[in-house]
Amino acid sequence: MGIFHTTPEGKLVDANPHFARTIGYDTPEDLIEAVNKEGIASLYGDSARRAVVSREALGSGGWHTFEGRYKRRDGSYGFGRMRLRAYISPGGAPPQIEGFMEDLTEQKSLQDRLLRTERLEGLVQLARGIGHQFNNIHAVVQGFLEVAIADPSLPEPHRSHLGKALEAARRATGITSALEILTTGSSRAGEALVLEEVLVPVLGRSRKEAADQGVRMELDLSTTGPVIADRSMLEFVLNSLLSNALHAVLDRPTRLITVRTRSADGGSRFEVSDTGCGIQPSDMSKLFTPFFSTKGEWALSGSPQAKVRGMGLSLAICRSLLSGFGGRLEVSTANAGSTFAAWLPALRTDA
Repeated sequence: MGIFHTTPEGKLVDANPHFARTIGYDTPEDLIEAVNKEGIASLYGDSARRAVVSREALGSGGWHTFEGRYKRRDGSYGFGRMRLRAYISPGGAPPQIEGFMEDLTEQKSLQDRLLRTERLEGLVQLARGIGHQFNNIHAVVQGFLEVAIADPSLPEPHRSHLGKALEAARRATGITSALEILTTGSSRAGEALVLEEVLVPVLGRSRKEAADQGVRMELDLSTTGPVIADRSMLEFVLNSLLSNALHAVLDRPTRLITVRTRSADGGSRFEVSDTGCGIQPSDMSKLFTPFFSTKGEWALSGSPQAKVRGMGLSLAICRSLLSGFGGRLEVSTANAGSTFAAWLPALRTDA
């Protein structure tokens, strides 16, 4: 339990070691010095509410409780329950505000995940229906496109345009099929694929999007052997990793994303590296936990990631999709960025 005393004006007088550690300081003295330099409002996500509760506590003499966000030393936010009251010290000294803080960050996180899970169940039912209906539509569109392209009298410019439309329709079918896999837990038979052949079209589209945001994307593609996988699944994984990398570099002086393909460990893998700020060591074990996110309200205050809304599902989904084909998703990080590597076992050619 964190314990602290402040003056009515907001000067921090003392604090116990637990409160200092919760905020991110080694000692109460370090905390007091920093807070009194920046002002007590620097600790609160809602400083105006804290001021109102403080005035009420001084006026009534009883306990006043409120819950809200608090700001840590590194700029991230936690969630706590504050109990404040007026404190009259012996000897007739001026009144102070005595406070107790219970850290509810983990509890709040679990509650938020439960709420998201309940909402997700409804979305899953909706997604199943949408996916089924769109697959029916795609089947009709693809069928007519294939018939039109097969017409020998079709002029070549039109044939090329219809071919691109057919490619897009097939890609849309792949997306809805992946949606079906995710929502039903069912699996589908893979096919023999070479990573570079699947990734290059996706990278062509993504490079333009990155360039529009001032981000350079470099490709280092080595020839790899065939793997058994699903094309739409690979496209989903790559797009998810590229999206995360793009968000990671937006506030960095060097905005670079590198995509590599390699043969490794009896299979093939592709890597997406970025020059972002890396991942906090305390977050590494939670990265693939559904609904865990380092974006939005849990990002560092003032960072571009704080403006990004995410459900915290993409990495969990990517790992699940890869594991369905015997693959895995790994991550490494440093101060200069992070690397996510998706690995799949090589196609077996039994004699």
